[in-house]
Amino acid sequence: MLQMKNDLSSNQKEKENMLAQIAHEIRNPLGGIELLTNLSKEDLAKGQVKEEYLNKILSEIHGLKSLITSFLNYSRPSPSVPSHTSIPQVINEVKNIFQNDMNRKNIQLKLEIETPSVWFDDNHLKQVIINLFSNAVEAANFNSEIAIKSFINNSCNYISISNSGIVIPQENIGKIFNPFFTTKKEGTGLGLAICKKLCSENNANLYVESSHEHGTKFTIVKEINNEQ
Repeated sequence: MLQMKNDLSSNQKEKENMLAQIAHEIRNPLGGIELLTNLSKEDLAKGQVKEEYLNKILSEIHGLKSLITSFLNYSRPSPSVPSHTSIPQVINEVKNIFQNDMNRKNIQLKLEIETPSVWFDDNHLKQVIINLFSNAVEAANFNSEIAIKSFINNSCNYISISNSGIVIPQENIGKIFNPFFTTKKEGTGLGLAICKKLCSENNANLYVESSHEHGTKFTIVKEINNEQ
């Protein structure tokens, strides 16, 4: 009972912190939209309309919609419908999405796919891989390599994505899966939190390792059980 009480208290505190962060994230763009709308209103009274103001308003609205969508994906992810999801197929689809970005930075993709499939919701796995691969491409140096591996060890399926680019500071390793935590100037800070939750929805775990010697590696670990 005490453990249940502590868990409920912890969940309530997490929700309160998240709501406060959402309010903060929404307030700033709304303030910008209000300012630009008033400026446009003044210009309209003078018989003028500045397109740059309207474009900025639309940009802020797009950012708000993206934030709300990310929050909904985190707080209420679609139920997992697992199947024998083809790992090579998912990786090939993701590679095609980022091929232009990889070409621009001359990034080579190294594949070591030893397992044909994993018991995972197809859309969930694709969303996780897209997010992790996007981060890897962004962090990778020019003329470098991104490695994707899948294998089975100790009755677990492993899928890892690694690069030798920007290293995550050790003080941030324990925070990167927290909702709204980000060191980027742009972004919601929900991408990795969503990845972690989608893995959890599929009874899998998501881990990260990062060092100057070995670069950064994210690993999905899914235990092989009777579901398959």
